[in-house]
Amino acid sequence: MVTSTRRAVAAVPGGLDGTRYLARRLARKCEERATTFACGQKGSAEVGAARSVLADLAELAKSRGWGSIAERGVVDFSFMRDLRRARQLTDDSVGVEGLYSPTVVVPTRNVVMLAIASAYAYTILE
Repeated sequence: MVTSTRRAVAAVPGGLDGTRYLARRLARKCEERATTFACGQKGSAEVGAARSVLADLAELAKSRGWGSIAERGVVDFSFMRDLRRARQLTDDSVGVEGLYSPTVVVPTRNVVMLAIASAYAYTILE
């Protein structure tokens, strides 16, 4: 019996959503290409958080006999920073507030990440 490896691209910007989906696919024995996005945010903590999460998940997957993280990469799309005006996370002229505000949201960030991850997925097809 021939089994094929299920390959996938994971968008892992460093938060819980991407981490959860990546862990789920690893448990299903997928071979992952993990992509982190440098968004040009003020704190830039997301890249470091993603690296830490990826290292922990890779170790967990190995110890449990799950799938693997075959590649890890960082895509720099900080070029979009200039298009995101009046946002706490990307605009230096806007202060970071202690409470949630609509200016926290970076419009279309996830759409751009999905488009880049989708384009990358085409390159791993046989």
